[in-house]
Amino acid sequence: MSGQNNHDSKAESYWNFKGHFDFVDQWFLMGSPIPIIVILTAYLAFVLKLGPDFMKKRKAYKLTNILLVYNLAEIIFAAYLFNLCIKILVPLGMLRETCTMDTEESKYQVTSTNYWYFICKLTELLDTVFFVLRKKRNQISFLHVYHHTLLGLCSWLFLKYEPGYTLLFIGTLNSFVHIIMYTYYALSAFPGMAKYLWWKKYITILQLTQFILVLIEFVANIVISKCKPSTVMTVLILPNLALFIHLFLKFYMKTYTDAQSKQETKAKNVYITNVSGDFNGETVKGRSKNTDNMKKKTYYNDTNQANKRYIYKHRPIGEGFQTR
Repeated sequence: MSGQNNHDSKAESYWNFKGHFDFVDQWFLMGSPIPIIVILTAYLAFVLKLGPDFMKKRKAYKLTNILLVYNLAEIIFAAYLFNLCIKILVPLGMLRETCTMDTEESKYQVTSTNYWYFICKLTELLDTVFFVLRKKRNQISFLHVYHHTLLGLCSWLFLKYEPGYTLLFIGTLNSFVHIIMYTYYALSAFPGMAKYLWWKKYITILQLTQFILVLIEFVANIVISKCKPSTVMTVLILPNLALFIHLFLKFYMKTYTDAQSKQETKAKNVYITNVSGDFNGETVKGRSKNTDNMKKKTYYNDTNQANKRYIYKHRPIGEGFQTR
C-alpha cells in the first residue's frame, strides 16, 4: 500500500510540474513549462518565418540607439551574474567532492544564481530578433538559433529539476565571455572604433575554451563528486558540448583560417599584367614602357584575365558572431 501511495505521489508531482525545491516553483516562469515553451516557440516562429516575411519588403532597421542600450544592459547583467557566481565558486573551488547545497542558505544562494542565469538566457533571445529586424540573415545560422533555444530550455529544466554546481560553473564562464563579447558589440556601434576591433576572432577562441572547460569540469564531476549529475543531464550536456565544440571550431576555421588563406592567395595575384589595356596611364602591349617599375614589382601574366585591373578587396569588421 505504501509503495502504491509513493507511486501516486510521484505521478501527481510530475503532472503538477513540481520541481526539486518548492520555493523555486514559486518564482516567475518556473511554476510550469508552458511559459518557457510558449516563449521559445514564439522565438523560433519569429526568427525562422514571421520575422523574415515581415521584413521581406521593408528596409533594414538601423536600431543604433536601441542596440547600444541593449548591449550596455547585457554587459551590466553579465557582470552582475559573474559576481554572483564568483562569490560561490571561489570558496568552493572548481570541483566538489561533496554536495554543494547542504544548507538552506547554500540552497537558496545557488538556485537563485541559477535563476538569474536562466533569465539572462531569455534576454539574449533578443540578439536574433535584432538580426532579423536589421536583415542580418548571415548571422542567423543553425548554430546561433540552436544554441539560444537549447540554453533557454536546458537552463529552465536544470533549475527546476536539478539545480546545482554544474549550472553555476557554466554560468560563471558564460557570463565572463559575454562581458567581453557584448563590449565588442557596444564598441562596434561607433564607426570610429572599427580600427580598434581587431580582436574579434579571439572571442570565438574564448567561446571554444569555455565549452572545453565545461566539458572537463562535467566529466570530472561524474568521476569525483558524490552528487553526480543525473542521466538526463548527462545525456543533454555531453553530446551538445561535443556538438558546440565541433560547430564553433568549424565556424572559426571557415571564418578566419580559410578566409586568411584566400586573402593570401589573392594578394599574390593582386598585380595582373594588362596585355591590352593601360598601365600607369600609358598604353602598353604586353609590357610596361617603364621597365624600372617592372623590375621593382612582381607581375603575374594571366592571359585568361587579361583585362582585369588592380583588385583590392578589404574585408570589413563583421557585425557579430555566429552565436552568443
